Amino acid sequence: MVDGYNILHGVKAFIFDFDNTLVDSASVLRAVHIKVAEAMGQHLQSLNINVSVDEVADLIRRTEKEMEAQRIYDRDRYWERIMALYGADTFSKTQLGEWTEIYWRHYTAPVFPDVEQTLSTLLSLGYRLGMVTNTDGKAGFKMRRLQRYDLMRFFEAVVVAGDDVDEVKPSPKPFLKVSELLGVTPRGCVMVGDHPVNDVLGSKNAGMKAVLIDRHGGGVDCPADLVIKSLSELLLIV
Repeated sequence: MVDGYNILHGVKAFIFDFDNTLVDSASVLRAVHIKVAEAMGQHLQSLNINVSVDEVADLIRRTEKEMEAQRIYDRDRYWERIMALYGADTFSKTQLGEWTEIYWRHYTAPVFPDVEQTLSTLLSLGYRLGMVTNTDGKAGFKMRRLQRYDLMRFFEAVVVAGDDVDEVKPSPKPFLKVSELLGVTPRGCVMVGDHPVNDVLGSKNAGMKAVLIDRHGGGVDCPADLVIKSLSELLLIV
């Protein structure tokens, strides 16, 4: 890890991840899982498969973790796997889509309190801002979710990996794409994100510098150039 001031040498742009970097996505996951579990549980009950909402919600959580580890983000496929685990083969694609709509409709995470001032200050200092975030599994879903937030006014370029380019993070492709859109070389970009592989390793493989935001102080071991606990710490080095 290098000194915070040194990583900004020649930097013209900051690139940000979205979930768990700008918005507290983890804080709403349980409630989202319960909403889907309620709808899914009704269907299972109609098939005489008796399950509790909490049981289904826990299975959704585990399935989501397993599928994301495989870089699979299409929630319809999550529900197919869960139905198979319960031995339920009576469902339609429309039904899967309805559960996915419920999932994303309730997935509105609060913005972290350090975000707006940090982004506004970076812009006022002349830095260009971009975003690289992974797909929500279906083309257009992630952008629809992003557009709920007033934060989008800060960003000159947004790349949804898996939608705008054919590979998701940690592939270097989405990072190179946002660099191209901003007109800044990868060496002139700093990526800021919470994931040591998707954000840090992916951006460094694209030739960028990387800042890991570790809001909970977990002491993650990764090749980040700098580790911070709050986005406001960026303002101490610009």
